[in-house]
Amino acid sequence: MLTRSGRLGIMIDNTPKTIVIDSGVLTMKAISAWGATKLKILDGKLPASTFLPPVSYTWFIMAISLLKKIGVNKDDLIIIARDKTRSWRKFFYPNYKAQRAGLREDKTHIDWKYHYGIIDDFLQQIQDSTNWHVIWEPNLFNGADLLFTQESQKLLNEDDISDDMLNQNWGAEADDIIAVASKFYADREVVFASIDADLDQLTVRENTKFFTLAQKYKSGKGVYKKIDNGYEVLSKKIEKGDKSDNIIPGITDLNTPTDQELRKLIIDLINLPEWFEEKINKVFENLPEKEMNYELLPFQNSLARKFDQIYEKDKIITFEESMKFYERKKKKVAKKAKEKRELKKLEKKPIMR
Repeated sequence: MLTRSGRLGIMIDNTPKTIVIDSGVLTMKAISAWGATKLKILDGKLPASTFLPPVSYTWFIMAISLLKKIGVNKDDLIIIARDKTRSWRKFFYPNYKAQRAGLREDKTHIDWKYHYGIIDDFLQQIQDSTNWHVIWEPNLFNGADLLFTQESQKLLNEDDISDDMLNQNWGAEADDIIAVASKFYADREVVFASIDADLDQLTVRENTKFFTLAQKYKSGKGVYKKIDNGYEVLSKKIEKGDKSDNIIPGITDLNTPTDQELRKLIIDLINLPEWFEEKINKVFENLPEKEMNYELLPFQNSLARKFDQIYEKDKIITFEESMKFYERKKKKVAKKAKEKRELKKLEKKPIMR
């Protein structure tokens, strides 16, 4: 039976849901885990013979685990949203995420290009063997396309745009794919899995839930995130910037009214430009019907056998359960704060002799 929920009349009960996995998060976690073990080997804390599984193996384990926690039905749509692109945002705001390459270079014991190549091959195998949809859109626009948008004409100085920028191709980020999916599939529940706080704002849409991999819960990480006001999150980020994305008012821009508008263009995932949204909508409109091919699944002798475990219901973490977890956490914090205040009062109270 279908029922309606919320003021938008969104039908969610017994309706297939859309699950979007932020592939970049799993990729970084998998490579970082490999790097941490490798460093222990190099430092002599682990034997040189210690087995290091490929990062794709770790990626697949994490994906199966989080899908079991979310709960998957056979007719649910699973999307893997990929980054690995020159973001269209860097055309408008060149400092965007400019610091991240340096953070990777600091870990010299990791061959990033090699491991990214492993993930590339693995995700192509996932695309070819499963009913999951791996979406990667690196070449949506060239620089000339972006130059003639209304936003470019209004916010950019044409003299600051190099020939190199005009000749390059620019694409979508995983955040964009998640954002457009939550709107495109407005008639069903959309659950996205990530750690990126930029995505908090999307929970203003009543059909959309954020399953965060940053919060420890029970025996591992993964629980629905509690966000009180997505609009407030967006407003603060536009005003104060976002250090993790290298958007720092007064440092990476001059904080003029034009700069503030540019920050809104870069940060606002609720109201993406129409010319951009149309491109991603077409991707969703043209998703093919896919069948499972178990013979092509990766890791045939181990993980492939576990693939259908994503449909088991023994590990599901519900949204309601998650909200109760945050309420308990809030009460514990309040209790500790009260105990601290009472202890301070006792310390200040004069000792009677």
